[in-house]
Amino acid sequence: MVGSATSNDGVLNVNDAPAITTQPVNVTTNPGTNATFTVAASGTAPLSYQWRKGTSPLYNAGKYSGVTTTTLTITGVADAEEGNYNCEVSNMAGSATSDNGVLTVNDAPVITTQPISQTKNLGENASFTVAASGTAPLSYQWRKGTSPLSDTGKFSGVTTTTLTISDVADAEEGNYNCVVSNMVGSATSDDASLTVRDVAPVITTQPVSQTKNPGENATFTVAASGTAPLSYQWSEGTSPLSNGGKYSGVTTTTLTITGVADAEEGNYNCVVSNVAGSATSDNASLTINDAPVITTQPVSQIKNLGETATFTVAASGTAPLSYQWRKGTSPLSNAGKYSGVTTTTLTITSVAATEEGNYNCVVTNMAGTATSNDASLTIGASFTLSGTKNDKDGGSVISTPSGISCGIGCQTYSASFGGSVLLTATPDTGASYQFIKWTGDSECNDSVQQLTNPITIAMSANKTCNAVFDRAPTANIEVRTIPDGAVTPGGTPPMPEITERVDYVLKSNALDPDVGDILTYVWEATAPTGTQANILDTLPDPKSRLFNVITPPSTTSEVVVKVTVTDSYGLSTISQLSIRALNFTAPVAREIGICMPAVSTQWRYFAPQKNSYDQDTLNLTGIYLLTTFQNGNPAWIFPTDGVAKHGNAAKENQQAKFWADSSTWKTGLEDDYERGLYTIYRTPDTSITASARFFIRLYLASAPIDYCGPVPGSTKLGPNTGEWYFLADTKNFRRDLSVRGTIMAPDGIPLSGVIVDGGPLGEKVTGADGTFLFQNVNYGLNYTITPSKDEYCFTSQSRTAYVVPPGEEIHSFTATAGSCS
Repeated sequence: MVGSATSNDGVLNVNDAPAITTQPVNVTTNPGTNATFTVAASGTAPLSYQWRKGTSPLYNAGKYSGVTTTTLTITGVADAEEGNYNCEVSNMAGSATSDNGVLTVNDAPVITTQPISQTKNLGENASFTVAASGTAPLSYQWRKGTSPLSDTGKFSGVTTTTLTISDVADAEEGNYNCVVSNMVGSATSDDASLTVRDVAPVITTQPVSQTKNPGENATFTVAASGTAPLSYQWSEGTSPLSNGGKYSGVTTTTLTITGVADAEEGNYNCVVSNVAGSATSDNASLTINDAPVITTQPVSQIKNLGETATFTVAASGTAPLSYQWRKGTSPLSNAGKYSGVTTTTLTITSVAATEEGNYNCVVTNMAGTATSNDASLTIGASFTLSGTKNDKDGGSVISTPSGISCGIGCQTYSASFGGSVLLTATPDTGASYQFIKWTGDSECNDSVQQLTNPITIAMSANKTCNAVFDRAPTANIEVRTIPDGAVTPGGTPPMPEITERVDYVLKSNALDPDVGDILTYVWEATAPTGTQANILDTLPDPKSRLFNVITPPSTTSEVVVKVTVTDSYGLSTISQLSIRALNFTAPVAREIGICMPAVSTQWRYFAPQKNSYDQDTLNLTGIYLLTTFQNGNPAWIFPTDGVAKHGNAAKENQQAKFWADSSTWKTGLEDDYERGLYTIYRTPDTSITASARFFIRLYLASAPIDYCGPVPGSTKLGPNTGEWYFLADTKNFRRDLSVRGTIMAPDGIPLSGVIVDGGPLGEKVTGADGTFLFQNVNYGLNYTITPSKDEYCFTSQSRTAYVVPPGEEIHSFTATAGSCS
């Protein structure tokens, strides 16, 4: 063995892994500030550091610095930097990670729920609420606009999330907001508006009706609720009042009326207004007590000794009215002869001279008094009441009190009375008398009192009161033929029988038993269906009428005629008669006469109008031969076709006859003619002057009987003629007619440029169609139509146009070239 050697010492070093000795501390800071986290560790050096946010390593950039040192710095922190920070410490032996250090960044307030606008009625409560986020603690401050509120008066909760406003009014209207604050900053909510609804006035106390005496004061008061300010306007009815005269306070809650009188009576109301509207109070009436007014004065009395006297008064005024009768100025009492002394009627019984004097009544109420006029009571004076009966046998007249007693046979009566008299008329009903009326003066001449029976007459003077009695007339009917002859009754039951379709006479043998009465007659006739019973024109004798019956062939009919006869006093009698009309087999011709009025009364003067025939009507009966004359010469006759033709001397004596149906005229003799309205047509003649007189002469063929009688102004038609006159004025005759024609060449071609002369119608010139036309031409006149054109001759050279209805004349011409010689 060689030997040994000893080495140097070898050192063994054991590295220590890192150990965290100081943990990073949580940091809370406001945004924008700097935050630092620090760590301390032991372990074999060198130690290396790496800061992390969570598990993410950080780098020295942006807000971060010191990320590989013991101290991490974060500048200008914000919410993005919030989180957990730790540090990993390492060496060759290992690593250690610190605890997390938490970075918390405080948040400024943020409004998360805005307050909401409110609309409230007057007097309600309103509340506004806000919600905000942000780092606590948060503080709240409510504001109105920009003015902070305090918990006082109507406001509460001004530093909480909810603001309460109690009993809102217009003063609280506005915008409200809340400022929310913390250590970081503040946030202001949106404005929320408070709107207080305006409330229209409401009448809470109505004015009360008043009743006042004249001269007193009246007040009306109203109360109302509603949004202030309230304005007031008092009115009478619908008329606004103004302060002046008797009125004051017209724009306040209380209206005062001083010294009231009737003029202020009426309904009063108040209109209360504000911005939201108006309200009208109920009407309150002002009634003025009316002082008494005498409306009916007591009337003076004249009484006989021992009679009873009454005085009556009437008064208006506010009730109750009290009455006090006086004699002169001395009040009366209910005693002895007096009663009703405190009523409207004073009664004095068994009057004597001691009761004579003046009486009056004092009427009183709360508003005053009124005294009636004096009414005198006179005892013992008397006046005469006299009268006459129009018919001494008509009845009796007696008086109460007694004094007049005028019976049958007594004509006049008279007696003296004091006071009043009751006069009674009693007709003699056994002799069919009736009382009609009183006549005379005073009461007996009054249109109402004169019909009163019995009648009371105040004898304040001499008076006349006559009694009028009357009896109804009698009447009966008989049927007579023409000429005059009675119709004999026949058949069963017996009654007058008529056998011809002709006119008969109905005669009323009316009799008025009282001389001087004027009778009037009303006739009526009734007949079975299919039969005509005709009561015709009035005859000169008012008691009679013409009468005829038209029945179907071979028919017997019974007709009834009735006449009502009335006298001057309105008393009437009705009489009726049944007549049998035996089967008329055919019409019978019968000539009768008529009564013709005085000249010019049957025909009227007239001027014919445009667009109508010139005509008039006659109401005639019988057969007539007629000839017409113009200014004394024969002119034209009545035609057979209804359109008049111009007459001449040769036709002067032609005869015409009325036809029954009122539509045509017939010549010669015809049967079946009747009375009726007949129309006569006539046309003017060229010889008629502007105003010419015409007349028609009627010849009566035969008149077997005259029943005209001596009536003034009438003329009998017998062997002589009668004339009716009328005027015709040519300038007003119809002018709606025309004349026209065509002028042609021989080859049938119309010729233009022809001058056509129409005399008074003027000139026309033909056109391309060769025609001419004259319009508005008078009918019944002759017009000469003459054509002319140079180097032409016409056939005929002229034509005469005579224009009659229907209204157009046609006249054509043929033209030939060359001279007419």
